[in-house]
Amino acid sequence: MEKTTCPIWGTPAEYEMRDDSSCHYNSPRAGGKYIISDSWHQKAEDWDEEQKVLVTSWLISQRSMGNSEPRIPDTLAIDSIRHPSAHQRAENLLKYIDSQLSSISGIFRPTRNEQDQVPDANNPSWVCFAEMLAWSASTELHEVDYLLRFLNDQGLIAPPSERNRVWVRCRLTVKGHTHLANLETRIIDSTQAFVAMWFDSSLDKAYYNGIVPGIEESGYIPVRIDGTEHLNKIDDEILAKIRRSKFLVVDLTEGKVVEEKDGTIKGGTRGSVYYEAGFAKGLDIPIIYTCHEDSLKKVHFDIRQYSCIFWNTPEELKARLAHRISANFGDGPSHNDLPPPKTD
Repeated sequence: MEKTTCPIWGTPAEYEMRDDSSCHYNSPRAGGKYIISDSWHQKAEDWDEEQKVLVTSWLISQRSMGNSEPRIPDTLAIDSIRHPSAHQRAENLLKYIDSQLSSISGIFRPTRNEQDQVPDANNPSWVCFAEMLAWSASTELHEVDYLLRFLNDQGLIAPPSERNRVWVRCRLTVKGHTHLANLETRIIDSTQAFVAMWFDSSLDKAYYNGIVPGIEESGYIPVRIDGTEHLNKIDDEILAKIRRSKFLVVDLTEGKVVEEKDGTIKGGTRGSVYYEAGFAKGLDIPIIYTCHEDSLKKVHFDIRQYSCIFWNTPEELKARLAHRISANFGDGPSHNDLPPPKTD
């Protein structure tokens, strides 16, 4: 591979053009290898720092799902990518530390010298510094310091001795290794998407013609509690299904929206799905919110800070949901098992 600069960050990287005209990069600042099309190069020049972090976070999420060299799709909508929470950033940093250890009891040795922050692909310390920024969705070293302290406070990493500061040298604790094992089981292996919505015939088309094909065409399996057989208490079964899901689709639509003469809105959103959403949020399981446009004014203010798919037709819901799933999680395991589209 040739020496070049990363199209996303403008930092040292390696580059190779393949026979299919695809551009393959290996960029420490972007967290590793990725593939990008020519059309993205010009777009990347105009990205601000936040957009660069979001694209890098998307690449990190793809690698976490087993895609060692993800391709940035031309259809990727940066504004639809969720910025990782502080908890997710810390967990991703923990994954990176684990990937750098030579043994289960090995010591991770980042450095803090000013020279190590100067972009230089030949300097192993700078490569480590850049990769830590990428995996933790950080732009400054003090953010990495904070996340390392967070991991230490949680008992997931520890300094090899009391004389060494956490951010100079650290090792994974038994609790840290256990936490990573639980993460891998929950996130990597799950092909399930839990759907929380109003079980009413008025939303049958939205579910069967919108949500279900949107999830299935992305390579995942939709699960709704009324479509499963169980002998448990229904609340317990809901929580169990959520725990085993990769992400949730939460549709807030309920009933007919009626606007009174005084401007008040009656009906319109499904209050009970906030329970499922809150439980998933506590487990740090990603949530995709959807809602019919007629119910927009009734969406609770706590949800408005998140990007919600407002839809008019099941077909629109299907297309936008599939796009959101692919942008955030990539294609699921069963994506290639789908039959080819019908042609006239």
